Amino acid sequence: MTTLIRPQTIETILERLASIEQIRYVALDQGQLDQYSDSETARPPIATPALLVSLTGESIAPYKGCSEAILTIDIRLITDCSTVANYAAPSQHIAKATTPYSLIPEVVERLTGIDSEMAYLGFDEGMRQRTLSELKLHFRLRGLLHE
Repeated sequence: MTTLIRPQTIETILERLASIEQIRYVALDQGQLDQYSDSETARPPIATPALLVSLTGESIAPYKGCSEAILTIDIRLITDCSTVANYAAPSQHIAKATTPYSLIPEVVERLTGIDSEMAYLGFDEGMRQRTLSELKLHFRLRGLLHE
């Protein structure tokens, strides 16, 4: 085994994320939103809230007679933020505007709760296009590779 990137690793990540009740779309990030900001399409090509998964890098180093692999994973949490989050707005507007932040703990729990080798590294704000908003959640999967 020379890598952590295996079909079962990816399938497990997608299955765990798909089990979150509020999430309406889960997929590998294959540019689903790339065309949206430049097109005349009124609606995004995915249902929200959505999770788009990217395997962003892997490093491998010698470790006690085998190799230690670190796989970095970014998950784009996409929501439709078409409501106003002003403190004076109706409570349902504030609840919708804060949806991405309320989903983070469940995403983290689904990915780190079962597999102690998966670590949550934090998030940062991603793109905003039209009414869509993105938070990028960063994870690290550590594993030992035996020849």
